[in-house]
Amino acid sequence: MNRRIILAIVAVLLLGAGVYFMGNVGSSLAQTSDYSPPKTEEGEDGWLTYVDAPETGPDNVGKLNPAPSSPEAAVVKFLASRMRGDNAWEEALVADRSARLERQIAEWEEWTIDGFQLRGRKPTGGDGVYLRVFFRITVNDDSDSGTDEFELVPDGNEWRIAGIPT
Repeated sequence: MNRRIILAIVAVLLLGAGVYFMGNVGSSLAQTSDYSPPKTEEGEDGWLTYVDAPETGPDNVGKLNPAPSSPEAAVVKFLASRMRGDNAWEEALVADRSARLERQIAEWEEWTIDGFQLRGRKPTGGDGVYLRVFFRITVNDDSDSGTDEFELVPDGNEWRIAGIPT
């Protein structure tokens, strides 16, 4: 009888520990953070220019993990995750990845994102948009910075990245 009680207590403790750890392990990536896209003004050549977009760097990337409810949120989710080194960035990509996107992702494996700032938005001509982003990167111990574009497409009520700069 004592053996049954001890086994029952151990089982309850293990089950409780498992629930606790399983709940906390996934929560860091599963939880999204609030995000509002920056304000825009008319720019040149069909671009909307962001007027209040903050620059995000290692000191303020923290738990920045917005749901991809806008093109801006999808790109911020992707870049913040890459900067942190977690895998939340995968949730910002289209589910059916093209060979081109897979090649682009493979090239990013050598990149370290040091900072980024959204710069502009432009319709693609279809349902999608391009987002122009300034970012600072390190590749093979060489630092570089520049502006390039992400291609985004709607996916139900969310947005997904279909193309990343290389």
